[in-house]
Amino acid sequence: MGVAAAGVAVATVHQGGGGNSLVPYGVAFLPSPPGINVSACGFANGFSGGVVQADSNGNLDSIFNPPTSVLRVAGHVTSTTFQATLTCINGAQSGSLSATGTNGTSYSGTFQFGPSGGQVTINKQ
Repeated sequence: MGVAAAGVAVATVHQGGGGNSLVPYGVAFLPSPPGINVSACGFANGFSGGVVQADSNGNLDSIFNPPTSVLRVAGHVTSTTFQATLTCINGAQSGSLSATGTNGTSYSGTFQFGPSGGQVTINKQ
């Protein structure tokens, strides 16, 4: 389990085995503050972002846990798109993020999660 500090979520990665190497992507919810409001998920504070990891096929399924598991991020990344569903672990709320890029390393777009919405930037780490 990761440790969150100063509003930054740390993702615990839940990926299948198979020897796939994982590629980390930093996700930033803007503006920050407030970042993404996850109060419906049982976490009183919002957070500004975290890290998700994609397998070699571009599939991602990560849990943000600041300091307990609250938000699942599941989707797919290609060299030009980053799409994901955002879901509270407790099932109370869901949303999405959609971003585009041109080089497979940097993406920008938007997120919507209940009343919380804004810009999102994603960078391959």
